[in-house]
Amino acid sequence: FRRVLFRSAQRNPHTSPWGFRAIAEYDLAATLASLSQPLLVLDPDDDAHSLTAQAGAHLKNGRVHALPGWTHGFLDSEAAEAGRIVRGFLDG
Repeated sequence: FRRVLFRSAQRNPHTSPWGFRAIAEYDLAATLASLSQPLLVLDPDDDAHSLTAQAGAHLKNGRVHALPGWTHGFLDSEAAEAGRIVRGFLDG
């Protein structure tokens, strides 16, 4: 996954950070606070972990599920367990 990100960034180094910048500048706290539907936030040990872990403070009806040891690509490498976590949330 990291090789794909690196190659993507090399295609056009002038525009490649735009997506990451948009994420960083978006007022996610306000958006999360405005949602009333149940929400599960998966929190792997990746480069956004410190921010993702803070999402719980803004959720009206949801929770953050920590995924220690999981990182980029976890939906491929841990698909069965991720499915159980999501299914448990949806069934609960």
